[in-house]
Amino acid sequence: MAYSTNGMPVHLGLGAGVDGDGMIPNIAFKVKTRAKTADYTVLAAESGSRFTNLGATAAVNFTLPAPAAGLIYQFYVAADVSVTVTGGTAGDLVALNNAAADSVAFSTTSLMIGGCFEVWSDGTSFYVNILSDGNTVTVA
Repeated sequence: MAYSTNGMPVHLGLGAGVDGDGMIPNIAFKVKTRAKTADYTVLAAESGSRFTNLGATAAVNFTLPAPAAGLIYQFYVAADVSVTVTGGTAGDLVALNNAAADSVAFSTTSLMIGGCFEVWSDGTSFYVNILSDGNTVTVA
């Protein structure tokens, strides 16, 4: 066995825990996916997460935290029940033809599954990207 100058074992010319691509797989970025089957208040600390309603049998409402620069979330409809994303404060969503929306939703029967909202903040508002194909969106 060979050792590096810092005393760590080296295998095939790589440091401990480094794969053949020079990456450390155990600390590689991984998006957290969370399935929620009931109403849920999203935490700022969960920024970068994807949420689904997988397993839900009734409508699920996700309430966002207060806008803060850099926050980003995705909300994906996997079960055939309504998914609504509501701003933490009234009027802090910028969505389809509405610069001061309170909520966005996939709630039209048979036009929900596969719909996705990506929501990100600049510190003042949350901006809603509608990532869907043929799903009906309600902005209120």
